[in-house]
Amino acid sequence: MAHNEREGLGKDYYWKELLHRKLDGELSEEQKAQVDEYLASSAEAQLEWKTLCQLKSLTQEYFAQAKKNAPQESLWDAVSQQIGQGAGLTVTAQPQRTVITPVFRRRWLTWGTAVAAVFIGAVSFYLFTFWGNKSTIVQNPCIIESVESKKGSVMVFQDDASGTTYIWLLSSMESDHEQHRGNAS
Repeated sequence: MAHNEREGLGKDYYWKELLHRKLDGELSEEQKAQVDEYLASSAEAQLEWKTLCQLKSLTQEYFAQAKKNAPQESLWDAVSQQIGQGAGLTVTAQPQRTVITPVFRRRWLTWGTAVAAVFIGAVSFYLFTFWGNKSTIVQNPCIIESVESKKGSVMVFQDDASGTTYIWLLSSMESDHEQHRGNAS
């Protein structure tokens, strides 16, 4: 950077930029010598350099610790394994489809009126909901998994966009009543 460019950006900004680049190892030998000379002559620059070094060290420690503490198996596998070891695990059944047989003893006029009312309702719903609406309906990409037991439920949701995992622990009303009765005794 030429001398006149340094003056245009401001002296402090120029030296702070060089300190950052030195910390990242992006300076030539000549620039390193200039920065070292500046550090030797300025207490403010020494304080800035010390702060930058501490910040880099803390950041490296944080990411090293986060990597060390990262779970080796998926979160859901760990939660479901721990819950599965608990007593009273119940598995919820998938909903069953039931077939409703029509009642044949009704008069055709009653059925005709009901069908006409449903048709009018469907057309009205379509007209008021979609008429002139140019927006696209977005499908919900989230999947929430859950496990239930006598003591309550656990629900786990991981947002793919942000990578954030949410865990809900829901206690059942029965276990809350038992706990309050036990505390009252």
